[in-house]
Amino acid sequence: MIGILIVCHGTLASSLAAAVTHVLGSRPAQFETLSVGAKDDPSQLLPKAREIVQSLDTGEGVLVFSDIYGAMTLLHHVSRRVGDRRVDIVIIERT
Repeated sequence: MIGILIVCHGTLASSLAAAVTHVLGSRPAQFETLSVGAKDDPSQLLPKAREIVQSLDTGEGVLVFSDIYGAMTLLHHVSRRVGDRRVDIVIIERT
């Protein structure tokens, strides 16, 4: 199964995880969230994000969803630093 990581502002990631769990009846095994606060230091989030991505990848890759356009740099570093693992990033934009 492809791993899924949701990186979002505040409590949005945990709210989305709750919705997924409600719809599916249980939380998928390879599904994690990372909540980002306004005062969080990206240099401290990078190792945590990288660790989560590595734990989610069982060989099928990881799909990262984020509502944080500015997190593209953080997510790019995560994808570069997981070696040959496949990491695709989707930025959710508001219109």
